[in-house]
Amino acid sequence: ALLPWLVAFWFGGMLAMATRSLWQWRNLQRLVRDAGSAGAVWESRLTHLSERFGITRPVRLLASARVLTPMLVGWIKPAILLPASLLSGFTPAQIELILAHELAHIRRYDYIANRIQVVVETLLFYHPLVHWICADVRQQREQCCDDLVLGVGGGERLAYARTLADLEEWAQGGAVRFGAAVPA
Repeated sequence: ALLPWLVAFWFGGMLAMATRSLWQWRNLQRLVRDAGSAGAVWESRLTHLSERFGITRPVRLLASARVLTPMLVGWIKPAILLPASLLSGFTPAQIELILAHELAHIRRYDYIANRIQVVVETLLFYHPLVHWICADVRQQREQCCDDLVLGVGGGERLAYARTLADLEEWAQGGAVRFGAAVPA
């Protein structure tokens, strides 16, 4: 007797999750469309890093005042979005490590795993264990990218750890360790 109600609940929840995912995707597309170039110097450095990571397809590097943290958007035409103020608030070596991390996501084809996770979370939205596992998988993907940066990217462990700590502190609105001004 409850089956029709359970199916209706599942369908409504799945529809809400799918709508949310579509809305987030459209917002990301808008961010990419509205972002500007990060500059020829940084695009050249990104090309060099892409070659070191064995990435043959073009990756765009964009700066935006609307993003709070660096992110990779897209899988057919990938773009790395950097907060515009990050380019002036971090050292070139730190920015290269951040770019290397984003390139590691491309090299690992993390967008495929992310798409699968979105589908699983949409279909099984009601199960807390699914959300817990997906959060853990996301964390593991980040750690794998960190390992790849240290291996392929040639980053020094301590410098990379400081960069990640500075980035987190910067994203939370604090001043980074080397004393650069960080926007509010």
